[in-house]
Amino acid sequence: MKQTGPGFSPARIALLAFAVAVLAAWALALFPIHCPDTWWHLRTGRLILEQHRIPTTDPFTYTAAGRPWVTHEWLAEVLLYLLYRVGGANLLVVTKAVLAALALGTGAAAGLVGPRSSERLPAAALGVLLAAPLMALRAFERPHLITAVLLATTLLLLRLESGTGRRLWRWLLVPLLLLWANLHSGFVLGLCLVGLYWAGEALTPRVPDRTGARRRPAWRDRLLVGVALPVASLANPNHVRALLYPFWLMATPGVRANIAELRSIFDPVSRGALPVILGSLVATAVVAAALLLAAGRRIRWSLVLPLLFFAALALFSVRGLNEFAVLVPALLAAHGGRPGRRRRLAITVSGLVVLSALAAVLAAARWGMPMGRGVPGRRLGLGVNPVNCPEAAIRFVKSQAPAGRLYNAMTFGAYAIHELWPDKQVYIDGRLDVFPPGFLDSYVRMRESGAGWDEAVAEYGISAAVVDYQPPGTLRGLGARLAADSAWVCAFFSDNAIVYIRRGTGNDRILDRFGMSFDPSARTSASVESYVARADSAELAQTVAALRAMIEFAPGERAPAAVLQNIEHFARRRGREERQ
Repeated sequence: MKQTGPGFSPARIALLAFAVAVLAAWALALFPIHCPDTWWHLRTGRLILEQHRIPTTDPFTYTAAGRPWVTHEWLAEVLLYLLYRVGGANLLVVTKAVLAALALGTGAAAGLVGPRSSERLPAAALGVLLAAPLMALRAFERPHLITAVLLATTLLLLRLESGTGRRLWRWLLVPLLLLWANLHSGFVLGLCLVGLYWAGEALTPRVPDRTGARRRPAWRDRLLVGVALPVASLANPNHVRALLYPFWLMATPGVRANIAELRSIFDPVSRGALPVILGSLVATAVVAAALLLAAGRRIRWSLVLPLLFFAALALFSVRGLNEFAVLVPALLAAHGGRPGRRRRLAITVSGLVVLSALAAVLAAARWGMPMGRGVPGRRLGLGVNPVNCPEAAIRFVKSQAPAGRLYNAMTFGAYAIHELWPDKQVYIDGRLDVFPPGFLDSYVRMRESGAGWDEAVAEYGISAAVVDYQPPGTLRGLGARLAADSAWVCAFFSDNAIVYIRRGTGNDRILDRFGMSFDPSARTSASVESYVARADSAELAQTVAALRAMIEFAPGERAPAAVLQNIEHFARRRGREERQ
């Protein structure tokens, strides 16, 4: 690129745009802990460090206790727990944002390998910007982000090996896969990437090197590496099971049906995020098509084939969006040389990247990143998003220690494991692969209709239940069943959860202090007014005392205070009417 002024060149503008795009990717991923599975990952890491062993059977639930558990993420869980122990939730949030940005930055660096890299910087910056929303949608504090980084690192090593012909780069793939196989089962995608990259390279016409010779790839040495990679990946506690685990997960209907991120991007559960996903995918397709047309016969099929594979994977499963995002900046950067040589176009693209990146971050800070159906947008920030974290409810269970077993909603299981285990096991959590056949279907039926609840209570000896609060007009299934069953008493409720205790289970101490006849599953003014109108004085007094005890226990929860205020208001009005 030619100099445009003193100390001012398209290359420097492009470098600025690239840095801004990577920072935007970091900022878009910087939102509070949202995914409930984070908590059981942390507890597993702690368990491994405390017991000096990697669990192979489920210790956390009483419904799947002792069943095989493929702990393919054991090393990542240890690292996550160590980070959490050092810096708490905030350090986890910052780290996951760094991993998201690092994955895209490394993918772009892979595309920039080779001559005239400065001319391809605008395309690399544009690729990072287009991929950033896709990466941010699933930027959770979980081991899968490490897979995104290692996938980008694998691509970088492949590009360096192709560009230099040095054996070092291809043989570095072996220790990388060895490490990866102990961090996350996504190492299988790394094996796919290596095979697709080398297959695509076989389709790409060889170009002369600096001496004018057309260098042939060292296919014999690559064959040795290709054999060594899967062999090295078996050096993990689960061996072949870790290699087969992703295929088993995708092929199990019960698991696939109940894990939202294994479904297609067109599934109703992703409807809220679909505009962002489709917008990024369409924009990427348009830009990629334009660059590939401009490249003519110099298309790098070693990047096109992996991109098409991971694009199909992303359409098939939301979980594949992160890996597809890694390939986007690599493909655009590798094919952005010809447009990048046009000075005005390079400056224009770089400027648009900077402006768009700033606008995206400001919009996300103001309105949040869309998540999906029924889920509010994720605002940028630190800490923990309370939507899937029943902190007050689980703290209540921990402090009061009700006798008997605890039932919990699936989204609350991981946090319950983190806070209550080993004193209490949970009913279910997000590790859906550990449960016996048919269990997940029975859980869904029970949650949706209440069917099988009495049988589950009798079989497992359940005496307490933590269920999620359902807004007015949506109460159904098990929530409605518990609200209408006199055998179950509300002993605590928070902004997002309700704790029920079953009568006659040795928990009279808890019910005497916290039990109340008002059921907060319907906490509207109309429901409170109706309750006050029909309750006798003793019931009202017990409910008011229970609410005050709840507020004393969890002063930060708004719901108990609001219900108490309404009850006292309608009780005073009822008293005035009775005196008149």
